[in-house]
Amino acid sequence: MGRIDFKKGERLDFKYQVLDILELKDGQKIIITDYGIYDNQYMCDPFYGDECRLAGAKWIYKDDISHKIQDIEDINKYTNIFMETLIEVCQRHQTSIYIDDIKYIEKYLAELENGGN
Repeated sequence: MGRIDFKKGERLDFKYQVLDILELKDGQKIIITDYGIYDNQYMCDPFYGDECRLAGAKWIYKDDISHKIQDIEDINKYTNIFMETLIEVCQRHQTSIYIDDIKYIEKYLAELENGGN
């Protein structure tokens, strides 16, 4: 995959998973895209309102997190914004770098709609 990575370091502890939508203590919403090399360290892409900025990717730690977003409509909304951003990048730059990510997210969203089954 190009943007999201599901590989966790051996013997590390992670409370959250890739594609979880979280709210940070400063109120910003983010989507997890990768795991760090330390316990509970995550790479994330931030949301600014209804926009996701891939260039704003940053590392966060458990202590930066307020809570995981639980509302299925919000999860769907922010995951779709992230996916649409990946599609826009592929179209604008005529690349297929995020195609596997997009396909995975489409499957993930379909599972959410079916209650996680």
